[in-house]
Amino acid sequence: MACANSANLQNGVNSELQKVDEWMRYNKLSLIYSKTSYMLLNSNLSQSCNFNVKINDNKIKHTTCTKYLGVYIDQHLSWTDHIHNLEIKLSQSVAMFYRIRYYLSNNALRSVYCSLAYSHLQYAIGVWGGAEKNYFEPTECFT
Repeated sequence: MACANSANLQNGVNSELQKVDEWMRYNKLSLIYSKTSYMLLNSNLSQSCNFNVKINDNKIKHTTCTKYLGVYIDQHLSWTDHIHNLEIKLSQSVAMFYRIRYYLSNNALRSVYCSLAYSHLQYAIGVWGGAEKNYFEPTECFT
């Protein structure tokens, strides 16, 4: 039953993508098929059925996580990948703060913090900040 719905969805998606491709060609825009991917949110269709998305006979790859405007979005909207990447960026900033703390004034340190750490924490927090609290627990690298 799910695969029958999957076939209908697949046909509809491919049909609409063909229209998008035609519109882009008409407006002298190009799409790099090798860099294009799709993601099914909160769905097991791609695992249980053979779900293929094509544009102009080019197969589009399936992904479970993508980076869009600096925010990592995964198929379950759990934000674990985004939070993990924030941990990496912030751990690099912490190491830098540790080295420069004796050489700069508090105001200068605050400016460096706002540019290197705080900006990453605040960017799109309205989207990913509502993640489950257990995703914000420290990982093994911070314990």
